[in-house]
Amino acid sequence: MSTKRMLLDLEEEAGPLVCGKALHIFQLPRELRDLVYDCLWQDWQDIILAFRQDEHIVVARYKHQNTDQPPHGFPSWLSVCRQMRSESFKCFYATAYFSVGEIDVLPAYGHRLYSASSMAWTSVLSNHVDVHWSRPFRSRPVSVFPVKEIRSDLLLLKHAKNVQVSELEIDWTIHSVNRSFCHHPFLAGCVWACCERVLGLAIKPREGSIFSNLRPLLNLGKNGIRNLEFTIKPGYLPWSQNTTRVTMYDWSFFDDLPTCVRAVTVEAEVGLWYPATAVTELRRKCEEFNCSRACT
Repeated sequence: MSTKRMLLDLEEEAGPLVCGKALHIFQLPRELRDLVYDCLWQDWQDIILAFRQDEHIVVARYKHQNTDQPPHGFPSWLSVCRQMRSESFKCFYATAYFSVGEIDVLPAYGHRLYSASSMAWTSVLSNHVDVHWSRPFRSRPVSVFPVKEIRSDLLLLKHAKNVQVSELEIDWTIHSVNRSFCHHPFLAGCVWACCERVLGLAIKPREGSIFSNLRPLLNLGKNGIRNLEFTIKPGYLPWSQNTTRVTMYDWSFFDDLPTCVRAVTVEAEVGLWYPATAVTELRRKCEEFNCSRACT
């Protein structure tokens, strides 16, 4: 049902209660007005807004799934009056997902993709058009569109209720534990199977962590963020020989997360080799953490 038709229906039903006068949106209870604002935001082609706050580039999506090319600015109905703008933005902040660390330049480019696993359309942002999302061996994007910078005091991270931070990487380390039978003892680091090695996996913020600088911009209090999520990038594995004997895991990162962190996920590996057993164990640990937070 269109927003216009909804308002007309509400006016017809509430006519006797207002003595025959036309029903104004602000005569509706706040709960109904929020439903109207939600319909208006969704009718605005699943809007995607990008803005800068301090040194961070933030992307706000009203919905995770986007099937149409979004507009480049604010919808015109926000200019109706101050009350509508204030109330509708409260609805936006309560529902939209804010992403930090997803892209590092503006303008960026969006790619519409259909996921065979989730059976849904989604949008992926990148710094360039010619990225792996458009390669022939992957699902072709249904469209490519620019994401331009929005400059407005209406957009602030401190009001966001759902935030996703992409700044974590796997820290891979390789330790030689036995070089007694090394075929190349003169090499400082032998890469052959003659030496026994231990693979280390730890989660850490990327170089120049943004989260420490980001924390003051977020409201982590009781009435602040409801859902804070982290995504982990596979990181750089400095060695490609699959001859490690033991893998050591460092999960201390999970112990230091604030209570508003509801989920930690691992990005898909793209075009690179990673130890399958180690990555599987990392995904298992993330699922275990997510289940524990879902139960609290």
